[in-house]
Amino acid sequence: MHFNQNFPVTLPDARAMLRGLSAAPARLARPVLVLDGWHGPWLLSQRLARRLAKATSGAPGDFLAVGYPWALSVDAAARHAMRRVRARGWLDRDLDIVGLSMGGLVARAIAGGLPHVCGGGRVRAVRVFTVASPHRGAIFADRATIDPASGQMRAGSALLRSLDAALAERTYELRCYAVLRDWLVGATRTAPEGMLPAWVDLPGWQRAISHFAGPYDPRLLVEIARALRGDAPLAVPSPPPMN
Repeated sequence: MHFNQNFPVTLPDARAMLRGLSAAPARLARPVLVLDGWHGPWLLSQRLARRLAKATSGAPGDFLAVGYPWALSVDAAARHAMRRVRARGWLDRDLDIVGLSMGGLVARAIAGGLPHVCGGGRVRAVRVFTVASPHRGAIFADRATIDPASGQMRAGSALLRSLDAALAERTYELRCYAVLRDWLVGATRTAPEGMLPAWVDLPGWQRAISHFAGPYDPRLLVEIARALRGDAPLAVPSPPPMN
């Protein structure tokens, strides 16, 4: 197991920190939108939203979890996310966004206001946190195209080029996180060109499902929860030593 000197938090320490955060709820500066991954059911993003709520404000209503299991493209997922934000009444409010896997691309699309992807308009994102997101394409997408969304996650796709072209004009802070041994996306692909992710390695059996287990790792949970509460980061972005 690789220990990241630039993310000097052990699993026991992270669990203890989460217990401490849960015991001292803090009012959030803004609501939080949690976006699921490729064909991810609502239950996965909801699970993360519940854990983050427990470690931050203690108020589930501060979080909106969005899944789009039937969306065949990133465009369709982005439009669905925009509809959910509008229905919650958050379209004119500042938000923080947490994107899981493909959800990180959806977050960048709706925060960057790409009209050909999300149908115009944008959410007022202040910060975007992405976990195991294919910012430079996904390993699995380079090998197989299952639907339009998987094609959009291929390295060098038109969507990824559009998102990267919009980076210089973004009005939000982007923080990227990775887990090693990610055979679906690849840890080295989880930040746009010119950026680096903060990364962790998972213990034991979780390595076999690292892409799916990573978002719930206590170290990443405490890092994102602390950021949402306004605390200083524990991790410093650095090159992952492996995919």
